Amino acid sequence: MKKIILASFFLLSILSFSRYIERCKVLDIRRCKSLSSGKIFHFGPAPPFMGNGLFRGTKGIVKITFNGNGYKNLEYIDRDYVE
Repeated sequence: MKKIILASFFLLSILSFSRYIERCKVLDIRRCKSLSSGKIFHFGPAPPFMGNGLFRGTKGIVKITFNGNGYKNLEYIDRDYVE
C-alpha cells in the first residue's frame, strides 16, 4: 500500500500542473506584469504576445496560463483577453 501511495505522488509530481495569472498587463512580446502581485513574468522561447495589432482596442490585460517554475523562461499555454 505504501508503494502505491509513493508511486502516485511521484506520478503527480511528473505531471506538473499549470499555473495562471488572473490579470496580467502585457509589457512586450515576452513579458507581462501581474496586476495583483506586481511580479514580472518572462516567457520563452516562443513569445506569446506577438502579432500585428494583437491588443488593438484593448488595455492589454490578459489571463494567461503557463507551465514552469519561478518567473523566467516560462512555457506559455493559453491566454484570454480580460480588458
